[in-house]
Amino acid sequence: MKYPICGPKQKERMPEGRCLVCGADLQETGFVWLTAGGRLHRPNGDTCFKDFSPLHNEVWFDVGFHGAHGAQAEGMSRKDRYVYAWLPIVKQYWCDHFEFQFCSTQCARKWFNELMDDLDAEIQKQIDDENEEDKVNAANAF
Repeated sequence: MKYPICGPKQKERMPEGRCLVCGADLQETGFVWLTAGGRLHRPNGDTCFKDFSPLHNEVWFDVGFHGAHGAQAEGMSRKDRYVYAWLPIVKQYWCDHFEFQFCSTQCARKWFNELMDDLDAEIQKQIDDENEEDKVNAANAF
């Protein structure tokens, strides 16, 4: 992989709707997303993405899963469709940046692998909750 994936020197935009690793069509498979960003909170409640100040800046880092939907979801197992799961990693951290530090690439890999394991558990929880709701609705229908 070439880094940065996107930046001022790239002529092309980040690929949307395709997996960064294998190129799969995400509308058909659903997708895992990582998002990080920051914005300035002004006293009047407006937000702006410039003039960052540690006193008024909100930064975030989230990971989540968005299952396939629409026509692409027909015929898929319940596990792979209509599922949405989200884990906030950094939330409303009032500073100008955040940083994770690890003693080695092995520990960083372990942390990211555990993060994906936690996301898998959250996805399964959403599926289980939805299945339980379906059972209750079916029982109440009679």
